[in-house]
Amino acid sequence: DTVYGLGACCNDREAIDALYRLKERPASQPVQVLVADRAMAEALVHIAPNQPIDAETRIYSARDNTTIDPRLIANGGIGVRLPNHPALQDYIRNLAVPIAASSANLRGEPALCSAKAVQAVFPDIPIVVAGDCPNGTGSQLWDMRTQPPRRLR
Repeated sequence: DTVYGLGACCNDREAIDALYRLKERPASQPVQVLVADRAMAEALVHIAPNQPIDAETRIYSARDNTTIDPRLIANGGIGVRLPNHPALQDYIRNLAVPIAASSANLRGEPALCSAKAVQAVFPDIPIVVAGDCPNGTGSQLWDMRTQPPRRLR
């Protein structure tokens, strides 16, 4: 909903493997987890009632019983984001599983903002959903485990 992204169901190890391969991303560098709503986020992480779940990526402490792929957890935290796009929220809700996601670009390269650019960089992806990239920048990243919360990017 901010830039084109690549995603994989959080319960599909092979899809997450493919996501990391496509991005040329090291397994030690987690990607964000997109959720459909606060309840889906709270199943993964501990969130205080006054803390937000919104279109910014926010790192919260992972729940002890989470079965999420270990690559999506760093130092006990998971970066979660509630996309600001109703159709994407509905898609995730219908899947009934969070999505491991990252911007559609190679590691260290600028984010891509057109379907044509995504197809050029990732020709093996069979389907690219065309849409608008309103600002062409990714979400901010906040560590909510510190007080006050610390902006990381």
